Amino acid sequence: MRSTSVTSPMLTLPHDALNEIALRLPADKSTKPWRDVNSLATTCKGLYYWKKTVVNKKVETEWERVSAGVAKNTGWRDSLEKILSDFEHPSRRLFREPVLRKIAKLKEPKTTAEPKTSLYEFQANLFIQRETATLKEISSCLILCSDDGLESHKKIDLVKKFPSFLSTLKNTDKKKALRMMLNLLFVDKTLTFLIKVNDILKSIEASLGDDPPSKALWELGLRSRGLLTNKPDLGASVFNLEFIPDAEHWNWVLNSVPEFLNTTIGMQIFLNHTVCRPRMIGYLNRIFSECESELARFANCEKVSEVYSQLCECSDGENLAKKIVRDFLKAPLFRYSDNVHLTRLYVDLLSKHVTLVKAIFGKKEKKMLCKLLVNAIRHATIKKSFDQSTSILMALARDDIKLFKNLNIGLLPKAALTDALSHAKSIESLDIRYRYVSALYKAASLYREVDPEFVNDFYDDKEAIKWQMKAQATT
Repeated sequence: MRSTSVTSPMLTLPHDALNEIALRLPADKSTKPWRDVNSLATTCKGLYYWKKTVVNKKVETEWERVSAGVAKNTGWRDSLEKILSDFEHPSRRLFREPVLRKIAKLKEPKTTAEPKTSLYEFQANLFIQRETATLKEISSCLILCSDDGLESHKKIDLVKKFPSFLSTLKNTDKKKALRMMLNLLFVDKTLTFLIKVNDILKSIEASLGDDPPSKALWELGLRSRGLLTNKPDLGASVFNLEFIPDAEHWNWVLNSVPEFLNTTIGMQIFLNHTVCRPRMIGYLNRIFSECESELARFANCEKVSEVYSQLCECSDGENLAKKIVRDFLKAPLFRYSDNVHLTRLYVDLLSKHVTLVKAIFGKKEKKMLCKLLVNAIRHATIKKSFDQSTSILMALARDDIKLFKNLNIGLLPKAALTDALSHAKSIESLDIRYRYVSALYKAASLYREVDPEFVNDFYDDKEAIKWQMKAQATT
């Protein structure tokens, strides 16, 4: 709102007339009359004095009226509905916000009566009716949203108020409030889903207005939590950070949204960022070096494997990539774990390294990989985890058939070979499928003397694929 001129007729109006204008705000369908009065009061000293000396006294009068009208034996929680209903009257709606603020600050009085609503619902109803909230009150609101004692529909109603609350905060507090919301999104997956399907994320973004730091914080925070589905432009320096120099991008993200540095997209962007690349490499090196367990190193290897190629574009990054991949290949976690889920994750990452090692690393890593593959396949077959041995064999067929043919895996159990053959049709390329089944046939042939029919099944599948390839070539 623009400042009121000292010659404006508004300033010559008596306080009674100003009071009438203020009271007409809710009558004229203002959705936030108390905020409108506060905005009016900030336009000049004269109107501020009117608000401070006249309007605030009327607020105290309303508070005394409401306090006197509450039945003492039921307390504030059971009287809230009556209070809110009373304040629907246009002449009183103006004072609803300051009265609700006072109620929110009250401690629950002792009462012998059984309250009709829970304390959680009472507090939620207060926040839902509020026009404004301080940073401390927003914190209380979000804590309430994360509590199991409140029903989901009430939580959604509360979160819908968040954009409105944000717009009244100064920029420093706004960023703190956004961090609180991002933390809530991180821990409460059910509420996060409800927030997403109700388009509340977009409402929050719209409420940020012309505030680049808050917009950047919000976008990077959502990307860190996988809540933005659009693919970003990796050619851009860093999302929405044009408001600060390139040299300060790293420190801003590290201090404001540090979790973004642990995402694949975050690592890719900063490894492509000429100024920030050394900081990103140093950050990854420190995190990996400080891992206190094999499990932590495995988790870090899993993340960094997505950016091996970017790391290897400079000598320091290449040294780090080799350090991480060698540690992974030297320490096969599956040997020490009976955790089926963890072992499957490990095998998936190992299968992925068939391509990564071949494309990016040298002979030393390839030799280590070959040894580990043999051990992994043998371990999987001993545990009768044939789905895991099959996934490794298929990865080899797709990405390194030469290594597949030369892999000295010894006599594989028939069940493992049968499982591997049953997945052959999932390989789209007939050429790769033929080489895959041919290699399985070679391994199955070791059983020819004891079970010729078993071997014939592999031979028949191999020949069938060969005929498919010929038919495809002639069409």
